[in-house]
Amino acid sequence: MDNPQKDRTEEIMRYLDNRMTENERLDFEAEMKHDIQLSAEVGDLVMARDAVKLFGINNDVSRIRKEAPGNIKQETPVIKMPPYRKLLRYSIAAAASVLLLFFAARFFDDPLSTADQFYNEGYSRYEIPALRGTGTTLSAAEQAYLTGNYTEVINLYHGETGHTPGEMLIAGIACLETGKASEAIEIFSALRDKGIAENTNSFRDEAEYYLALAYLKNNNYTSAIPLMEKISADKNNPYHRKFTAGYISGVKKL
Repeated sequence: MDNPQKDRTEEIMRYLDNRMTENERLDFEAEMKHDIQLSAEVGDLVMARDAVKLFGINNDVSRIRKEAPGNIKQETPVIKMPPYRKLLRYSIAAAASVLLLFFAARFFDDPLSTADQFYNEGYSRYEIPALRGTGTTLSAAEQAYLTGNYTEVINLYHGETGHTPGEMLIAGIACLETGKASEAIEIFSALRDKGIAENTNSFRDEAEYYLALAYLKNNNYTSAIPLMEKISADKNNPYHRKFTAGYISGVKKL
């Protein structure tokens, strides 16, 4: 089975070792600007690698001293290490150990990598487009949505028929906002299927974006990940930057 985290770590190492092409490096650095988790992982790996290098240097020095000829050893004056130097050395060793443990925990068993964490990072509240000057008035559901009355939005959705795509969208979002992920999945799926059946792109991008988040909220990763990958690969999708390679890799760890 593929290990996406291992692949991600290898990609970071290629970046740190300057083994990327110029275009790869620029793309990777642009992704780090939008992916807080990826940027943090790069920083962690730099610190851990530097700590390993420090211990490697110390070990090399110790080995050289042990392998030196006896006459050199005898001619070399013995200088006692001042107490503060010993303290500094022990402090460096302790700090490096903590960094290595932190690095391992972050890359292989990060307890903070929860579905809620990724959901909050990827979620953006939908804003109803301004309709001033068009002669169009907001529906009761849209007015309730604007005021954050999500319970009323859901009640109106269940109490009426013939919903517009926009009303279906905000009803699904209202379900997400009130912790009803399963119901949100049903609404977003219906909205997406409606667009496919009618061969229209109206709210399909929004439906798929929030559907992916609803799957994530519902801990249905096998359905969330392919949808996230589809959105990420579509540069014309307004939400494609929400699901970066680093973000999706983190979800796969769940």
